[in-house]
Amino acid sequence: ASKGTTPSPPAPPASAPSPARSTATSVADEVDTLALAANRVLSSALDVDELLVAAEGTFESPDKYRARRQRVVDKYLEAAEIYLRAVRLGGNDDERRVLLKRRLEGVLDRVATIKKMTG
Repeated sequence: ASKGTTPSPPAPPASAPSPARSTATSVADEVDTLALAANRVLSSALDVDELLVAAEGTFESPDKYRARRQRVVDKYLEAAEIYLRAVRLGGNDDERRVLLKRRLEGVLDRVATIKKMTG
């Protein structure tokens, strides 16, 4: 005679996150994604900026130097736009928001400094 097997009871249903928590999580994830993107753009701008500072006197003409500087400013402004979107999107993490605002202000200060240097 064959022994019958009793099926194991079904697993309890996974509790779905509440819509509010799900929304907060997706906002936090989007803020993190934007911050990461802004950090990458900023890193690129800083690298080029550093090279331009080192090579300042080696350009054939002041116009070429200004044109390169403008490209760096454009990169900084791209990073600033992304930081601003992250700040506006926000989320509930005030500490994160303060950090993003500080980064945004730092980028804008650098742009102002470059603009003063290049006229």
